[in-house]
Amino acid sequence: MLPAHGLAVVYGASGSGKSFLVMDACAAIAEGSDTWFNHRVIQAGVVYICLESESGLAQRVAAWEVRHKRAMSEEFRIVRKQPFRLTSPGDIVRMVDAATELGFAPVLVIDTLNRAAPDADENSSLDMNVLIEATSQLQQRTKGLIVLVHHQGKDATKGMRGHSSLHAAIDAAIEVNRETTGSRRNWHIAKQKDGADDVGSSFFLDIVELGEDDDGDPISSCVVRPDALTLGRMPAPRKLGPHQAIALEVVTDLLKQANHWGESGAPITQPCIQWEDAITAVGNHLPVEQDRRRERAKSAISKLIHGSHLGHNEGWIWLK
Repeated sequence: MLPAHGLAVVYGASGSGKSFLVMDACAAIAEGSDTWFNHRVIQAGVVYICLESESGLAQRVAAWEVRHKRAMSEEFRIVRKQPFRLTSPGDIVRMVDAATELGFAPVLVIDTLNRAAPDADENSSLDMNVLIEATSQLQQRTKGLIVLVHHQGKDATKGMRGHSSLHAAIDAAIEVNRETTGSRRNWHIAKQKDGADDVGSSFFLDIVELGEDDDGDPISSCVVRPDALTLGRMPAPRKLGPHQAIALEVVTDLLKQANHWGESGAPITQPCIQWEDAITAVGNHLPVEQDRRRERAKSAISKLIHGSHLGHNEGWIWLK
């Protein structure tokens, strides 16, 4: 799922549970658990740079320890209450020195990318390339894995926020989302440079009570609970709505005639079509008023992408 050495991103919308999921994975890596979501774990030290919700992270650790009835591994180290910027050479040197003193090539988590580069314009190719270069320098000097916790873009179909050069530069990406109804959340591999990308599962966030504060108000946090029904496999696709079924049929027919292959991250064996061409063709087949065809076509295709029926990146679509 994640390389031992390289650069990875875990991203999702606010409230998706991405930070809880990352911390749970890091706890498993630090203590060398047998498996995580039924996937084999290789033990490694973890350095977690917490730049958001510092007090919340402490509560998450406490909740994990209560639920699992043991202390978190000493190989899980947390850096907090101090600034860290990817754009600061001094901060990079200090972080490398700290990781080196621990005596291992760590999994180094930066939560979040935005807080580590508050002055950068994520949509600028120039600024994003500066961040990628700084992260690469950090990875090369620690000789481990850098995991960036990142936000989803406003348009969920386009994946992580910011310039597309980030997607091109990383070795792996995991997308986390929350279903529109109910409390179930899902994760799946959105990119895997040297492995399968059809891996994912579902999970829930269970509330753990931790006591009361000085005012008598309850203190609580959440822990990850894997959905036993989807362990080790992708969540079962939900039944397609009528517009989605039409859209999938239309897009499939278009792909049979496509003359573009392996565009924008698609497998080299996959034919691709452009996003705008798909919207136009699907809209022409939907039984709706003409002035609503584009809107409904876009919605249907987006749901197919979220349901892992279609792949999408930088304006290209392919079958998954």
